Amino acid sequence: MTQKVAVITGGATGIGKSTAMLLASKGIKVVISGRREAVGQKAIEEIRAQGGDAAFIAADVDNETQVSQIIGFAVKKYGRLDLAVNNAGISNETKTIGDSDPAKFQAMLQTNVMGVYLCMKYEIQQMLKN
Repeated sequence: MTQKVAVITGGATGIGKSTAMLLASKGIKVVISGRREAVGQKAIEEIRAQGGDAAFIAADVDNETQVSQIIGFAVKKYGRLDLAVNNAGISNETKTIGDSDPAKFQAMLQTNVMGVYLCMKYEIQQMLKN
């Protein structure tokens, strides 16, 4: 049986990190991405300390080139991609609509909607190659 490989965006903290740790504990190789290198490296160290196989790539899901690089990194490191958890997201606009900042709302949409779309675009392309 081929060992499975997962990509988890926003995998350095919170739900993403917990998901990465759980998958790694089941023998799945995990690639986590996030914008903060130091935080990502700390998460990888924790996963490895528990016996998991994990790697980190600094990337922002807002950037199509960087999303493509996440998938390329996973394939170069582990040879395939089987699972994806598109967890990266932001919540930077907490005011009512009448008091909100359109630029902050646009940034939230870019990450939370377009980021998932971009990830799925490249993840599906790769998964179909498996």
